[in-house]
Amino acid sequence: FAVALGLCIAGASSVATASPLAYLQTTNGNLDTLDLSTGTISVIGPISARNGMLSGLGVANGKVYVTTDSGSDVSDYGQLWSIDTSTGDATSVGKSGVYYLTFGSTTSGLYALGAPGGFGAAEYLYSIDPTTGAATQMGSALQLTGGLGDILSTNSAFLYDAITYGRQLSSVDPTTGVQTPIDTYVVANSGRIDAMGVVSGTLYGISSDGTISKINTTTGASTSTGVTAV
Repeated sequence: FAVALGLCIAGASSVATASPLAYLQTTNGNLDTLDLSTGTISVIGPISARNGMLSGLGVANGKVYVTTDSGSDVSDYGQLWSIDTSTGDATSVGKSGVYYLTFGSTTSGLYALGAPGGFGAAEYLYSIDPTTGAATQMGSALQLTGGLGDILSTNSAFLYDAITYGRQLSSVDPTTGVQTPIDTYVVANSGRIDAMGVVSGTLYGISSDGTISKINTTTGASTSTGVTAV
């Protein structure tokens, strides 16, 4: 199992079924689908985005997006791509000039945690325009951050941020950028969340060994579904 770095819902119709599907962006650069009920992963194809490291998946207006960054080239910071979900092919949308550490979405738009001064600088929440790639800073600098260890959720009204190395779960108001700590989290068999997404009101987390868990958004407690992504 390749570590999942993004998790988003494959479609409203599939969420309503007994076997909800989600898209995964994995560390080997593929776009896959994941059946959350069985753990079955089906490879769609390599994500053809260039100019640096993939930062996660997001959904807006029924389309799937990824962002990339080049740590060595400021001119490539904050590149947004739209993804063909039948092939993994990426089409450039635009650049923001903000170094994105992680990328996700709510039910109303695309968001990223980014550092305008580059890696290691103060981090902020940004709303991203899916038609141009432009980024708008939302609120003040975040207090709980994990750099490249941050994971943003998809498919809920609020954003959830899991700091991989500190195991801190927080919620982030997408309209104000205000971050509210929830608690530390532990995911069965791993203790680390590598992807998150909300399905039918439940926050799912996937760990680096493929364990799929349900996460309590009030306490941070997680419960294994008994299913492993394979």
